[in-house]
Amino acid sequence: MTTRPLSTMVALALAAAAGSAGGVARAQRAPRAQMTEPVEVYVRIADQPRPRRLLLVGREGPSRLLYRPEGAPEGSTAGLNIETVRAAEFDITVDEQASYALARAGDFAGAAQRMLAGIRPALPYLDLPHNNAMDPALTAGRYLMRAAFTAQLAADAAGRERAPALYRAAYQVLRTAGRGEWHPRGETAQARAALALLRAGDPEGSARMIERMRRPIEGDGAFGAYWLARAYLDYERGEVRDALDAAIRSYLYENKDVEIMPEALLLAAQCYEDLLEVHRTRDVYYEVARLFRRTAWGELALRRLRTIMDEGLTDEEEPRDVAAVFFGREEDMNARVRELIEDVDAARRPAEDEDEDEDEGDDR
Repeated sequence: MTTRPLSTMVALALAAAAGSAGGVARAQRAPRAQMTEPVEVYVRIADQPRPRRLLLVGREGPSRLLYRPEGAPEGSTAGLNIETVRAAEFDITVDEQASYALARAGDFAGAAQRMLAGIRPALPYLDLPHNNAMDPALTAGRYLMRAAFTAQLAADAAGRERAPALYRAAYQVLRTAGRGEWHPRGETAQARAALALLRAGDPEGSARMIERMRRPIEGDGAFGAYWLARAYLDYERGEVRDALDAAIRSYLYENKDVEIMPEALLLAAQCYEDLLEVHRTRDVYYEVARLFRRTAWGELALRRLRTIMDEGLTDEEEPRDVAAVFFGREEDMNARVRELIEDVDAARRPAEDEDEDEDEGDDR
């Protein structure tokens, strides 16, 4: 499969999302047809015993599909109401193994690109119920978020400059997936899209998205993502206490989503740091570094822990918790942090020593 450059991948995601959004009707105007890249699909329609094969070519308003009747010349279209569709299977091929391999190697942008290459024509139609493109789209959006977050932490300026474009691409893909309200993770995609838009530099647009969302209750699949998005929005506005409360709500009451929990913990740690509660800052960073080793989240937490230890910010004894003393639960967290840092350094040292040995061998 041909690998497209990152700029092309972002453009494809933007174009796909633009196609999916183009059918929104304005007041007092007839819906305007929005043509898309043709894609074959088998749809199950209400009261019809067998699936029907269609070539989708566009949309007319939010609730009507346009397709080319079989045998009709190019440019001819007929319409079908989405509400009559019960399921849809697109004629697409996704190289999931290759995408997963890239993700395991840390190339999240490449993994997302590989996913998008297979499902691009189907992106404008993710609201069709029970379609087979939704899960790959959600995965592509997740990979783009990971790629953008990793780019934010890059040591070089060129790497960091890629982050906004990656967040914008993630926003477009996740916003499109969020239209699939039939899917159990549709609302989660909406919340993640709002967070991506915020990080891409549009807090006002992100706020509008969040305000339009249904507020999930505890136990809902979107609960953690929703409160994480609200937490980052509050932090962007300088409302640190509110951001902290929302972040804690996100990681305490959601289902410990591997994409959401570490981000919520990192934001909580940043809030504690801003509020000068250094011991709590240390404790939260410690948990992230311990639980999410060898990830961008864990590396960021470890970096902050090194600074806290090097500057002696928690050398002063923290206020004692009476219950902890009474029940004998006190522990030396500074010692545990130093032990973690030493373990990480020791795990990395053999590879560094081998590189040094090879360099010495070359000199000899």
